[in-house]
Amino acid sequence: MVRLIDVRTYSGRRADEYPLQINVNGRWLDVKVFEQHIEEDLLSRCRKRVFYVEDSEGNSHCIYYDMGLRLWFIKD
Repeated sequence: MVRLIDVRTYSGRRADEYPLQINVNGRWLDVKVFEQHIEEDLLSRCRKRVFYVEDSEGNSHCIYYDMGLRLWFIKD
């Protein structure tokens, strides 16, 4: 299942460069990125920046930034 989430990001040379915190069930959790890559859909050419993160409680999450929609999602 994929759902929309709120993310606080580091914005260096571009906006929303990588996540710093995610809002899970109404609580902000610090996250550490341990893997990232870019996916591109062959038909629509839409790009996603995918991040595998660990939150401050030790849980792992797969989140991504849809570059076309400019929104963050989490895969459950």
